Order: sequence, then C-alpha cells, then structure tokens
Amino acid sequence: MLEISRGSIFCVCAKTDFIKGLYELNTKVKPDILLMESTGMANPSDLKRDLKLPIFNDRFHFKDAFEIYASLEKQIAFSTVFIINKVDLSTGESIDKIR
Repeated sequence: MLEISRGSIFCVCAKTDFIKGLYELNTKVKPDILLMESTGMANPSDLKRDLKLPIFNDRFHFKDAFEIYASLEKQIAFSTVFIINKVDLSTGESIDKIR
C-alpha cells in the first residue's frame, strides 16, 4: 500500500511522490492489479497519461469503462468498477436510480 497524504495525486504538489511511488511498485512489488482510490475533488483525467510514462515499461494500463460535482462525473467516467455501498440501508427504487 502506498499513501500520498499531502495533497491529491492529481495535483502538482504530490505528482512527483505519486510517480516515484508507482515506479517503486512497478519495480519491487509488480502487482497484478493496481487500485487507486482518490478522495475529495480529485480529477483523474491525467492519470491515463501518467500510467503510460516510459519508466513503467508499459506495465500499467488504464481501463476505460453525473453531475453533482464536475470531478465526480470524471471519476465515474474513468472508472471500470462502480460499487454501490450500503444497499441494505436503501430501497430498491433508490438503487435503480443510482444505477
């Protein structure tokens, strides 16, 4: 696990740490699957480009897969898996609306 806690991984303030962390994962851990969780108002549109940097030797691939906040719409659009949580606390009608 790699935590970048001093800013968004999509912001210039933490981009170098993020790229270094990915490089270390690529060379030492070599994961079969890489799951990145962004928080807050992150905009993932640059992530696809970052994963194609030559230092990663074509190891990482970005799998391409609503309007409350602009970044939320982009996060959903760039996701390959979308999990609806706490369905036990909701109605079937609400779940269908979310889908």
